[in-house]
Amino acid sequence: MMGYYGSGWNGWAVVMMLAWPVLLGLAVWAVVVLTRDRRSERPASSTPREILDARFASGELSEEDYVRSRHLLNNDAIESMLPEQDRRKT
Repeated sequence: MMGYYGSGWNGWAVVMMLAWPVLLGLAVWAVVVLTRDRRSERPASSTPREILDARFASGELSEEDYVRSRHLLNNDAIESMLPEQDRRKT
């Protein structure tokens, strides 16, 4: 009986039955990894005050800008930030 392979369930059939779900799973995983939003990997968001403090500490803000911004964040009155001579004009 030349060319007879039994019932047809040889080793390749089992390999293909296992390979297709694995390949599909890898494809789905690759799509998820490549399209994932990278911003979600950032650490927990900082408060505006922490951001302001960090910018002042790194030298991005002058002391005057830092104090003005801190007052605005604390909802202090704008007049309290103005120098004495400017308060008289308003």
